[in-house]
Amino acid sequence: GNADEAEATVTKAAKAAKKQFGSGSHPLARAYADMARLHFHAGEYKRAATEFRHAADSPMPSEPAERRDRLAFMFGFAACLAALDRMGEAEKVYRQCVEFAKALYGPASPAAASALEPLATMLLAAGQATEAARAARHGGQPAHGRMAGLQQQDGAGARRGGQQRGRVRRIACAP
Repeated sequence: GNADEAEATVTKAAKAAKKQFGSGSHPLARAYADMARLHFHAGEYKRAATEFRHAADSPMPSEPAERRDRLAFMFGFAACLAALDRMGEAEKVYRQCVEFAKALYGPASPAAASALEPLATMLLAAGQATEAARAARHGGQPAHGRMAGLQQQDGAGARRGGQQRGRVRRIACAP
């Protein structure tokens, strides 16, 4: 589609959300995330990082669905940091995502386990295979922590895990 038209649409939606719901509102945070996704896909990672950070820095929502959105905003921010080659910062935010997912879904849930995939992928891409394996084994914690259950999955569990990982990726970058 037309990038300028898309930009105008998401900007208009953000202004309307701010006017109707005010600064710090969840609808405004979602509008910022929409702008961030647009800019991320356009390769404007620095701009997208600022927008995802703004969305994630809004007050913590009380509703579970809004908390899931918060997690998606955090994943988006981490992806932007990784795209900007700010790997140390990206790793820190991805680890925060893992902990937030555990708190949100439960430490042994498939959704919490799937939150490990972006962290492990980034670590592998950075040439840190040992740390990626350690993160997967220990639930995202660098050198210690609870088992995420990933290494004990059978073939069916691995397939389910793959579906979950794809789900998280779509949430973080969904249009």
